[in-house]
Amino acid sequence: MKEAGLTGKKAPVILVIRFSSLGDIVLMLPMLRELRKGFPGGMIHLATKAEYAGLLAGNGDVDHIHTLADNSFASSLSLFKALRKLDFDIVIDAHGVLRSILITAFLSAGMKISIDKEQFKKTLLIKHNINYYKVIRTQAERYLEVATRLGTGSSAQSYLIDIPGNAETKMAAYLEESKIAGMPLIALAPGARWQTKRWPEEHFSELLGGLSEQGYATVLMGDMREFDLCERIKERSSRSVNAAGRFSLIESAALLKKCLLLVTNDSAPLHLAESVGTPVVAFFGPTVREFGFFPRLPGSAVLEIELACRPCSRNGSKKCRYGTKDCLVRITPGDALQASLRTLERAGADRATSGRKA
Repeated sequence: MKEAGLTGKKAPVILVIRFSSLGDIVLMLPMLRELRKGFPGGMIHLATKAEYAGLLAGNGDVDHIHTLADNSFASSLSLFKALRKLDFDIVIDAHGVLRSILITAFLSAGMKISIDKEQFKKTLLIKHNINYYKVIRTQAERYLEVATRLGTGSSAQSYLIDIPGNAETKMAAYLEESKIAGMPLIALAPGARWQTKRWPEEHFSELLGGLSEQGYATVLMGDMREFDLCERIKERSSRSVNAAGRFSLIESAALLKKCLLLVTNDSAPLHLAESVGTPVVAFFGPTVREFGFFPRLPGSAVLEIELACRPCSRNGSKKCRYGTKDCLVRITPGDALQASLRTLERAGADRATSGRKA
């Protein structure tokens, strides 16, 4: 973590830069909460991609959101020009990519902080199977460390997203229209940005069938790119609906809040579900706990196969070197069903209702 300069103001103007991805934005929310608590009179600005701004609309920990329209140079320049007009006391680069590094470097501020992404440790583990992670921290803890370096606390790690009433109402109506309201509900998120991180489609389909036999209704979740995938999987049960691409991020969070459990790949829905208190069963293949994105809730569970070739990628973007995806294929639908039932039992899930009270 690097820093330059100090601010003597008790109520500083703070800029946090984190453009993507959705999972990181969710995991950064506790840090924003601690910044608000630590500097109650300060102003907190966030620079992020436009597609994630809706998740933070109405969030009391952020005063102003500055959006990046797309990844083009023109959009980056436009954002920089807008930020340069403002007077920041502290700039936090919570992303650490070329775009955020350059914007941070050319903005004037008394203090500049960048998050430690531990890239050297990741490279050693991936390339040489050398593990230098003496202490394994979640990504949320890494963000919180930034806040503590500014003198704040770190008690917000269990921070939950506040769901607006209109989103709660809309999701209740959706379940009613789908004729699964009142049924015990489990969400499945079969997508992921990279194919290498996806548990096989046929496994998800078989799991859905097993959950249906156990009396659960299911909702398939993801973005619009995953609609067809979810549509094929949901055909295994008449008590299954496809919500992929239908709702905003905050509405999706409200839907996940009504679920007893989410079964998911190592992808953004995992963190969105936990941010509303819903436990998960997560499949991890090319990535590992050391990278910081394992589930955080005590009631959540991980399914993984110990193989010498793991981890093979920082984020799952590389193809399986053997072409087998054994790290995920060898996790059977039966394994996932038993893990789901155990997780539900631990959570004391009431099968007479499709959701929990907030």
